[in-house]
Amino acid sequence: MAKPTSEDSLQYLQRGPAAEILRLLQHNGPMSAKQLQAELGVRSLNAVREQISSLTASGLIVANAVRRGTGRPAYLYMLSDKAQALFPKGYDVLLKLLLEELDEQLGQERLQQILTGVSTRLVQHYGGQTESAELGQRLAVLAQALAQRGTPIIIDEHEDAVILHEYTCPYFNVAQENAEVCQIEQQMMEQVLGRKARLTQRIVDGHAGCQFVVDGLKRPSDGDAAENDNRLQQS
Repeated sequence: MAKPTSEDSLQYLQRGPAAEILRLLQHNGPMSAKQLQAELGVRSLNAVREQISSLTASGLIVANAVRRGTGRPAYLYMLSDKAQALFPKGYDVLLKLLLEELDEQLGQERLQQILTGVSTRLVQHYGGQTESAELGQRLAVLAQALAQRGTPIIIDEHEDAVILHEYTCPYFNVAQENAEVCQIEQQMMEQVLGRKARLTQRIVDGHAGCQFVVDGLKRPSDGDAAENDNRLQQS
């Protein structure tokens, strides 16, 4: 049986009785199978337990045994940390306001230093830098890290450059007003790859995806770099 993916987990919030169970647990806290049955208004307790079993296997809910007297323990079900992370959060608003406050209090130069530090922490969070000097292996490490985060990339290798296409922006709402946040992604890539990356297209500017140009087998001159950018934008 295939292991549920994060995409599968997200769909639980969008349809059917499993979505209702997750929302009930979010609103009411821990509940028993019988309490869920009553709230859902279904006749079959077994049907509720089947949904609970599926959600437990997906890591979206956890069970706590509660003993009452000497009999068998009752089980209360609650959302896991994984499920909590699937519900909408106001992180984009918080990040936007945080960047504005840092810029106002510390200035642009200090803000840039902080963003560089965040990029370094992001690299460490997603597995750190690879010791290999081979660009191909470093690209594989980067692709795996971004796939785990839910923002997979397409790698397009040319003779003198490597093009990274990212079709999901993790900071879309913030990047619309704070271009500085894009540097977090750019600097993270540079640290993993050990090479400079140029952000040549952004989703927030109306492009289909964000595009990063990375030096490949040889480092092109400035003229070559500009020619590469023009060629890629026309393709």
